[in-house]
Amino acid sequence: LYMAPRNDAWNLFALLVPSLVLVTRIAWWEWRGGLDSASRVEGARALLFLAGGVFVPLAACGLYFHQKGLLPALLFNSVWGLPALMDWWIPIPNPGASMLFWAGLGLGGFGSVELARRAAAGRAPAWASWVAALLGLLCLVGLYQAVWRSADYGDWWFWYSADLYFVLALAVVWVGLWQIFRPRQGLRAPTPRSAGERSFGLLACFATTSLLFLYPAGDIWHLLHVLPAFLPLLARQLWSFRAAVAVDVAPGANLAATGVVGALLIALALPAAHDLWSEGQRRAGDVHAFDRATGVHGGGPEVQSAAQLLLRLDSPELGERAVFALSGRQLLYFLSGRVSPLEEFEIGLYLLRSDALSEEGVLRLLDEEKMIRALQASRPLVVDDAYDDASERILARLPRVSRYLRTHYEPILRIGGFEVRDLQVPPSGNAPRAREP
Repeated sequence: LYMAPRNDAWNLFALLVPSLVLVTRIAWWEWRGGLDSASRVEGARALLFLAGGVFVPLAACGLYFHQKGLLPALLFNSVWGLPALMDWWIPIPNPGASMLFWAGLGLGGFGSVELARRAAAGRAPAWASWVAALLGLLCLVGLYQAVWRSADYGDWWFWYSADLYFVLALAVVWVGLWQIFRPRQGLRAPTPRSAGERSFGLLACFATTSLLFLYPAGDIWHLLHVLPAFLPLLARQLWSFRAAVAVDVAPGANLAATGVVGALLIALALPAAHDLWSEGQRRAGDVHAFDRATGVHGGGPEVQSAAQLLLRLDSPELGERAVFALSGRQLLYFLSGRVSPLEEFEIGLYLLRSDALSEEGVLRLLDEEKMIRALQASRPLVVDDAYDDASERILARLPRVSRYLRTHYEPILRIGGFEVRDLQVPPSGNAPRAREP
């Protein structure tokens, strides 16, 4: 809801229509007399338990944070504060060529199996399943053609297949809706399904729809994280279609459907296997060991310089000093075993590094006067790097912090692209520190 002003028509359509279809169909079915009074009571009881199952964990979490005095911070960070200040909005992609190819591939593979079973039961022509399989293979050829024309086909294929991950959650919802309302099955079955089957259908639909509403920053990496939740639901739903029809299918139809699925698996696995092999060859001797991360592969000169930097920060001269990573590299704190002197502002710095914080967010999350006072109190070493322009982006949005660092700090150490700065020594102070090239 807090992202509602940024929604376009397609994103609202994709998110809201499944729920509207579910509510409308159930209301229409009940109005037409599809349920007796006992079933209505059972349905109302199930909804109450469902609502309780959602509310009780949230209430327990809220009470815990309230007891710790952190409830306002929790609500700010998760509901009406931080999410609304983030300038990070990735809606569901508009339908394009790749999405159409994926849809055709899914319809072809699933349709070939369904039509073959209908043909075996005398409810569809025998050639229909072959037509569906041909549609799936043609769409797969379209995907392959685009892949092999790309110079870096492994990386390109990953981003081209990203549309598949975006629509996968929607597929779970729509297959669940079809499962609930399909003819002679679901709510319209001659004999009621078991309570477990009915509960699973609603769980798959409601749970996945709820996840979809957490979509304002639904980028590809977060979708990959929830694939373990979506894939078993989808597999269980599709399996119910197979188990619901007890008819023999011609071997040819099974072969066609198997061919579509097999070609799809090869299409998804081949670029990944190629990249795994090529990266393994390239990184065979590029292994780095840190005290707190013993097997880091790849990264090139940047990681080698980081390893040398950490050794220098752990030296007797600098080992007790606090460190502030100006470019927002959070991993530096973990690898060096230190806590940022601006810990309460690190989420804002992270979002600035990602160029994902609005102007209002800068004003509300990054109080420059407090940041400067924290730097004056902790007197940290400031670590900057030239491997990207993150520091420039951060300092451009924080002019007072930039002015303070420019006037009070000076370089004392350079290792590769990293630069360590320390407070300037006043003229009346001790002898200048020894500087290293």
